[in-house]
Amino acid sequence: MLEKEEADRDLAVAIPYLRRAEAAVDSIKPKDIAELKVARNAVDTTRLIMDTVNILFQKPMIPVAPKNMGILKQEIPFIADSFDDYTKSTMTNQNFLNNLFDFSANEKDNINEETVELLEPYITLKAPSGDDVFTGEVAKKSSQAL
Repeated sequence: MLEKEEADRDLAVAIPYLRRAEAAVDSIKPKDIAELKVARNAVDTTRLIMDTVNILFQKPMIPVAPKNMGILKQEIPFIADSFDDYTKSTMTNQNFLNNLFDFSANEKDNINEETVELLEPYITLKAPSGDDVFTGEVAKKSSQAL
């Protein structure tokens, strides 16, 4: 009984995040993906977000190495992104947007604990000011596509 109550509490906390994520995916348009494909230099927020997509889709990533990211007009120590090496090729797949929609609708319930562990540093990343980095508001400032 105690485990069920704990699970229900965790679920109640997670549901609003899930609904916001679903709404964000539903708002993506083909022109948004086209914008990302032609971006000569993706901003660091975009790079982080697309790394999380690679993690969710179990795509390759570069080896872990330190890198400072410029987000919220601050230098944030983190890890190097895989955007230039892997993400651009992922987005050139003509089914990329459909794959995002399908994942949101059908596959999100299959995320395992290992994937959650890999996503955790991205989701909990904070700027030196203490501001959360991985939010919709920060993403919107970086690109119309996000």
